[in-house]
Amino acid sequence: MATPTDDPTWGTDTNFDLAGDDYDSTPVRVDPTAPISAQGFRPGQTLPAQHLNFILGVQGDWIEYGLATRELSVRVDHLHPIDGSSNWTINAASMLIQSGSATGAAKFLLPHLPGAIPNSVVITLRVSIGGSVADFDLHSATYTGAITNYSLGWSQGGSVDDVVIDLNAEGIAYDPDRIWWVSVDPGQSGDQVRGIIVEYDGISGLQPE
Repeated sequence: MATPTDDPTWGTDTNFDLAGDDYDSTPVRVDPTAPISAQGFRPGQTLPAQHLNFILGVQGDWIEYGLATRELSVRVDHLHPIDGSSNWTINAASMLIQSGSATGAAKFLLPHLPGAIPNSVVITLRVSIGGSVADFDLHSATYTGAITNYSLGWSQGGSVDDVVIDLNAEGIAYDPDRIWWVSVDPGQSGDQVRGIIVEYDGISGLQPE
């Protein structure tokens, strides 16, 4: 399905400009309020233009707002590494992924949006690392196996903290047709990864599968 090009807004003027008409200078939109807003229009009823303008206008406003501020956050609170599972296990108390040694990175697959072309992607790693320093690297691969590694020196230390990685700020172009993952190299045994939040900002060209 192609992206629509028609403007979804409706009834955007504040008042009618109809010289000599009874509705001249009256509001284009009038909120139908209760009970009409709860029950809707009755069968056989002539639809009042100002009420209809209000309904279509509000819907158009929300569509326009969504188009202007399109952001999608995908949050993964409970992760399972796609690699490095020999060093990473589930902490029975916190139910979080926890490292079993000071070495051995785990790979965490990022949520994927097939066909999405974001202007930027912000990855927030929610970590609990007990005062040590954990290192994070970003990787991507084509489905045929060609891998690109982005080792930009992201690291974090502290009891509970977030690591925010803005790909746009880092000059990394997000390719939706690639597989993306973050590797987490623990600073010490017992480091935990609490979750990953991925924000796709300014999405365009999102097509249904």
